[in-house]
Amino acid sequence: MKKPYLIIIFLLAIVSKSYGRFLSIKLDTGKSVLASAKNNNPLKINSTSLADVRPDSSFTNAKLIRTGWSDGIFNTSPNFYRHDLASAIPAGFEELSVTDRQNFIISVNQEAIKQAKDTVCYHDKKLHRCIYTLVPMQLNNLSADTLKYVNMSCSWLDAFRTDKENISFLPTALMLECYKNNPMVFQVPPHQQVIFNIPVYYLTDGVDSKPFATKSFKIGMSLYKYQERKQLPVDIYTLTHKAKTANIIWSNEVVIR
Repeated sequence: MKKPYLIIIFLLAIVSKSYGRFLSIKLDTGKSVLASAKNNNPLKINSTSLADVRPDSSFTNAKLIRTGWSDGIFNTSPNFYRHDLASAIPAGFEELSVTDRQNFIISVNQEAIKQAKDTVCYHDKKLHRCIYTLVPMQLNNLSADTLKYVNMSCSWLDAFRTDKENISFLPTALMLECYKNNPMVFQVPPHQQVIFNIPVYYLTDGVDSKPFATKSFKIGMSLYKYQERKQLPVDIYTLTHKAKTANIIWSNEVVIR
């Protein structure tokens, strides 16, 4: 008669020991998986099982982070995990290869830059004195294939930047009056080029500004090649501001006098 009790006690000991190492945790998908009870690092799930709990491709590479906490008074479930989308590589993104960077070049013809004008610019919710000009930047396709790339239909300047903090871009009228801003696929034929007129300005009414000093800088373009039959990247602006997804190619040095 004592053996059944010993067996029950033995089983309870095994269960309590196992519970200290593993438990069933909930995901933000509503599904549950087994995970370590003491591990506060991002939850590791292979791509196959993660695809089962969340088929959306945007979550494929996202880390799962434990969000439960306790301050001694208020508690949330320590067994809840959420997807950290900031850690995910967005669908439709492809890193530029070494060959891509050799074939796709951006350049600026210094002689084609129009005379800079002293005007008024709207910056930081205020009107400022500034120097403004259009810089014709050329995207060259040196390859034997058509370059297909993705950019926004209206806020196309999202894909561009300068290497100097005091040199900015002035939004165009099209960007300000846009009613449908969405990613689109653009093309550059083999051994051809396309020109972007980049509206550049810098402030001249600051304490340390030197309005007549020569300004030199480079223009960078975040180039996102279109992948056939793949989802288009949705947020170009966010992609350009992350080191992993910036895909920047830089122009030659530009001088504004």
